Amino acid sequence: MKKIIILYGPPGVGKLTVAKALASRTKFTLLHLHLVADLVQSLFDYGTKPFSTTFKHIWFYLFEQGLKNTRHGLILTLVYGVLTAEGKHDAAFIKKIIATAKKHGTAVHFIKLECSDTELYRRVRQPSRKKFKKLTSPALLKKIRKNYKIDANIPFIRSLSINTSKKTATETATIIVTKIQ
Repeated sequence: MKKIIILYGPPGVGKLTVAKALASRTKFTLLHLHLVADLVQSLFDYGTKPFSTTFKHIWFYLFEQGLKNTRHGLILTLVYGVLTAEGKHDAAFIKKIIATAKKHGTAVHFIKLECSDTELYRRVRQPSRKKFKKLTSPALLKKIRKNYKIDANIPFIRSLSINTSKKTATETATIIVTKIQ
């Protein structure tokens, strides 16, 4: 059975870094959220309704094609707990991922990555984050964490939580691979 590994957690926690380590260990295909977001943002302002609608359409198209055409599985990254442009919680997005995976006979594994606040704010300042127009301001991250529930567990699914504060991406990937086998 194919598998989907969904890495979620706040910006800067190491989702992409761990996803790359996982991809090299598992041969799963990485669907990098920011590549889609950057493409859509070249046409529409981030957070607007046209951005949100177009992003979801393209992302789900790529997701479904990945389910149909990859041999091993998919790795997805996302931040849970933010509001969509339509003012709805992103639970509907997660539920659609689960339903689509089920339709294709694919198992879904949710992995919540977390780290200490000190480490999170250090990581968010890393210059490598600018390549994908990622959040790089600790002050803005603090504001987002105050206004949204981006540190929350997804309430309606079961997740494996891993604290990455003192773990390398390779160590974290090893834990994930062991747990999902």
